[in-house]
Amino acid sequence: MNEKPNIYVLSDLHFDKKALPGYVKQKLIKLENDPIAHFKYMEEVLKSGDYQYSKNKIKQNIKFFIDLLYSNREGNIFVLAGDFFDDFFETLDFIQILEKAQITSFVVLGNHDYWTYSDKKRTWIECIEQASMATERNKFCRLLLTGREYKIGNLVFIGDTGFTNLNYTVLDLNRIANVYDLFEYIDENDSNWLLTATIKDIENRVPDCTQVKNFDIETLKKLNKEWCDFANKRITRLNKNESLFIVTHWPMDSLAENAIDSWWQTLALFPKEETPYPSIYKPEPDNRYWLISGHTHRDVHYWNSIAVQAGYQNEKWFQDLTLASFGLLVPTEKLYSLIDINSSLSVFTDFSVIYQENNDNAETSLKVRRYGFRRAGNFGNKRAISAYMKNSEDYIQRVKKEIAQIKNEFAGNAGYSDALGWQLYHSKLAVEAAIDVLEKGYQENPFEFFTALLVSGYAYNARTHLLKSMRKVNVYDIVRQSMVFSTIKNIPEINLDEIVTIKALQGKNSSIKIGNIELKIPVVNGKHLDLDFFLPMANFFNNQLLGEDKPKEKMFQIESNLS
Repeated sequence: MNEKPNIYVLSDLHFDKKALPGYVKQKLIKLENDPIAHFKYMEEVLKSGDYQYSKNKIKQNIKFFIDLLYSNREGNIFVLAGDFFDDFFETLDFIQILEKAQITSFVVLGNHDYWTYSDKKRTWIECIEQASMATERNKFCRLLLTGREYKIGNLVFIGDTGFTNLNYTVLDLNRIANVYDLFEYIDENDSNWLLTATIKDIENRVPDCTQVKNFDIETLKKLNKEWCDFANKRITRLNKNESLFIVTHWPMDSLAENAIDSWWQTLALFPKEETPYPSIYKPEPDNRYWLISGHTHRDVHYWNSIAVQAGYQNEKWFQDLTLASFGLLVPTEKLYSLIDINSSLSVFTDFSVIYQENNDNAETSLKVRRYGFRRAGNFGNKRAISAYMKNSEDYIQRVKKEIAQIKNEFAGNAGYSDALGWQLYHSKLAVEAAIDVLEKGYQENPFEFFTALLVSGYAYNARTHLLKSMRKVNVYDIVRQSMVFSTIKNIPEINLDEIVTIKALQGKNSSIKIGNIELKIPVVNGKHLDLDFFLPMANFFNNQLLGEDKPKEKMFQIESNLS
């Protein structure tokens, strides 16, 4: 093993569960405001054989995965942050498959790994004790539990399921860049701001309540406290030569803002050191440890945290899986040198206009028409539009809070850097440029304004790491976004809290023409404006893009001034 190997990160593989169809996901989203109905429907989904892989398919999924790791085992460490199966014994068997293949790996149990296919349920503690005995002699695949510590050279690995203390706050965290700041001036035992979820808060939303024997809140919090005490002690005795990797299924660095979210995240308040090289603005914590987690099915890349989560996938995903799907922590000196970064919103735009319908651009023209309102109508963008129109100041504060967690990752952390660090920093700079535009408000600058809203929406939805792969914003996205905004603004009956659908109007008199492309007008929650309303808008865009004479023989490239 190399002195400083690459560390690949992945969680929530769910080898036994298929990807949920789109209609199931949509129904779950619609039921979010009805916890009991949501829970009952989710239970039906989990119990249904329709979404359970057959035994042969499960073996096939595992084989694809093990073959990939085995062929890349030299010089690499694999960290798998839980949720392998909905069955405890299947998970133990999987750990032993990794051990037999001599794959250097560290794993933790996820909340699903305590479940069972049979009627004989087990408590968390029963599972932990049995898993501890079953893996105590492993030399390659190490199960991390409270009290266990493993070293490879100067790399130290500790971990556990982690669990949660079920704490949440009633304060508006969007206005607090670093949640640690709260504890500097507020008593953490003050019930006026720090609350704890009860069994009534989660019993109709969390399947574990029926899947785990003797499920109870006090045991959950006790297990979380024992783990946090152990981890805190190990952090405080880190020496200057050690790099610590803390692996948990539950994220340990986020305070929930409501009772149900406290099931998905917890704030461990692990100690942070002050760097001996403070910036002129504010000293930044010098963390000599990485936090690796899973559970939420949402990737995380910021500060000293990384989580890359598979979620429920189809069998082709397992078949086509490569290391590119993993998170990657790389020894800083191997990957980075000092790089001068110049970034702006213009990186994410392509404002060329399709004017002539000829063979060269006919296919592009067709694509533009077919895109329709996919971008404006996707779940994340609908949330961003709604939030901005309800309260632009709160929206901007939340975006600022999200990107405050991203620093220039070139410096590395514990001698390792997230392989996406440089891309994240590019994205952060773009979001900062977007904030500048949004803070000035709409000033007859649709190209700047709606690009800024689309880009900042990634941060609002905690998806900044995906901005790097965003399809560039084009003229037609801007026009469609403008039409959606106008529709929502001018139809009072549209409830900003429930923007469910954004679709294209069908039939005659349902399109405006931008250049040579006909764009359908939007229907939001089943309501739309008349075509005549959008004709001045179409004239405005055509004049901006093509000039008042609208020359017939040219493709026009508008230069963005978003730098």
